[in-house]
Amino acid sequence: MGFFVASVLRETRPVSLFLTGGDTANAVLKAIGAKGIRLGGEIVPGMVHGTLMGGLIDRLPIITKAGAFRKRDTLVALHEYWETKSLPVKENRF
Repeated sequence: MGFFVASVLRETRPVSLFLTGGDTANAVLKAIGAKGIRLGGEIVPGMVHGTLMGGLIDRLPIITKAGAFRKRDTLVALHEYWETKSLPVKENRF
């Protein structure tokens, strides 16, 4: 999974990245050479936003969500967060 995402990120620069599940997030961060995430805060329990530190897409906004949290409105909260941050909508948003 991580190597696939890294290969996509070598071809395009998304405006943000959303990763769900700790194993997935760890694999992607390792594959892109990120040193970590500078945490900005919690959107809802189990979902945090921050900025990538180092690697292929240094300083890219990122949101990670724990895989175990399955509230029905979690993705709605994610959408509302992105809307309030006025991130431009692009076809290559992950």
